[in-house]
Order: sequence, then C-alpha cells, then structure tokens
Amino acid sequence: MNTNSNLADVFVERSFQSPVRNSDDHLVLEETVACLDLYNVRFVESFLSENRHRMICHFVAPDAESVRQAMRGAGLNADSIWAGNIHDEPSSNTGNVIVETMRESSIDTRSQALTHDAVHRALRATGLRLSRTFTSLDQMRTVSLFAVPDRIAVESVVSTLQQPSNAIWFCQHRTALRRSA
Repeated sequence: MNTNSNLADVFVERSFQSPVRNSDDHLVLEETVACLDLYNVRFVESFLSENRHRMICHFVAPDAESVRQAMRGAGLNADSIWAGNIHDEPSSNTGNVIVETMRESSIDTRSQALTHDAVHRALRATGLRLSRTFTSLDQMRTVSLFAVPDRIAVESVVSTLQQPSNAIWFCQHRTALRRSA
C-alpha cells in the first residue's frame, strides 16, 4: 500500500498469448529499472495466473500515465493501466485466488460498503478469507485477492452473492526484489 500522498497505486493488467516461460517474469520489470526510474515508477508486486497467461502488476507512481510511459519505453505490453485504491483486510498476508470484476457503471460509496459487508458475511459462512481488494478510482474495476483452499469455493460465494465476475484464477504472488544501493 502506498503511504506517500503524492504517489498513486497503479495497476497494470497483462495477457499473454502463450504461457510466460520465465518463472520469474516480474524480473523483466526489475531489469527495466532505468526506464521505471525515469518516470518515477516503482514496481511493488505482481500476481501471475496459474496457467501463466494473465498477470496483474502493482506499481507506485505519480499517476497512471507515468506507468503507461514506462511500460511503453520498456517495450512491455499492457491490456489496461489504471489508478486505484487498496483495501487490506485486517491480519491478512496474501492470497492465492484473484477475482476480477468490471462494472458497466460506477457504484456509490454506500452501495460499495453494503456489497463489501455482504461479501464478508458470505465468506465467514464458508470459511473463506478476503485478503485484499484493489478498486479503480472510477469504481468500474475491482480485483479481489482471496486466501482459499480452491477456486470452486470462491466461485460458489460469488454466484451466491450474484456478483458477476469477469475472471477467477489461481495466482502466484511475487514482490519486488530489493535493489542494493
């Protein structure tokens, strides 16, 4: 989570025609440090799908355009780049299942809180745990990270709540490597 109010949490969605071959694909981002530094962009973490065709990366940067320029300068593709907010659940580390949701229109804060509460009640009833939620600033896109034994359990909760999801996938969580000074 970004603690500097002058910087934004920015998310990059990437898709790959064939599975990513390098088990440490996030290193591609680390290898482009000069380009990232040029635009004041810092790679924080990534979530790579189990089938290695989908990745969501989290950056801290002045804005989404800075990340867009850094990605373009590094020759990396992106399906979507958006600034957002992070909501970390109390006492959660990380998760292993991503649920992506896109809405046709934004939802107001009250509706969002009611939906969030309904999700938590349903999760508690099934023993599943929501770890983190990334929500776009326009409220049109949400990426939720769950700690669960299997994807079917999440699909069950999502369908019970009648919350349409665009994708549900197992992921590997990777964090930025520390650079030596």
